[in-house]
Amino acid sequence: VFWRDSSKKGSYKNTNAKLGEHRNKTFLCATRTSCFGKNSIAAGTSAGDLVLFNEKEATKSQLKMHEKGLNAIWSAQDLGTLVTGGKDGRIIVWAVEKDDLTKTSVFEASKSPIRSVCLAMSGGTIKKVLVGTQTCDIIEFSRSDGFKTEEKNKELSKVEPNVILRGHYAGELWGLATHPSRPEYCTVGDDKCLRIWSVEKM
Repeated sequence: VFWRDSSKKGSYKNTNAKLGEHRNKTFLCATRTSCFGKNSIAAGTSAGDLVLFNEKEATKSQLKMHEKGLNAIWSAQDLGTLVTGGKDGRIIVWAVEKDDLTKTSVFEASKSPIRSVCLAMSGGTIKKVLVGTQTCDIIEFSRSDGFKTEEKNKELSKVEPNVILRGHYAGELWGLATHPSRPEYCTVGDDKCLRIWSVEKM
């Protein structure tokens, strides 16, 4: 469903997109992008497919971009760059040229599904990729070449993670205990994880 401003202030009108062969697919995420033309929408499905829409209907698809669901998409409008994150825990950086997609970097960001992804840009170059996971981790990745080149003969790129935040992610938090002498405490919860925290580094 596409929503647009209506003639009435503060209200919107909707249009149902024509899905065609994709009508039985489950869509998990979408973003507006100019990489494929004005007013295009890129959407990800539970099968790992990328589907492109114009203002009315699905126009093109790229199947199995991720082995499992495609959960997150970020578009760098001016660079012709698309970044996707999947249930497979991988991040893929794509170069877009004349509606064609080419992988420029693939790396495993997490053992758990990716739920969100965005870029930090500087001078027309990707400086960092910021990733949010289903297990409540926020992880930052950077590479000196701006994620522009893929290492030959290797399936995954070497990208060092910088974990910004970790947390519990399922159900309730059931236990908390402080260390008797060090500035630390631990927590446990329904996610079956025990996490040790530093008071000084928070």
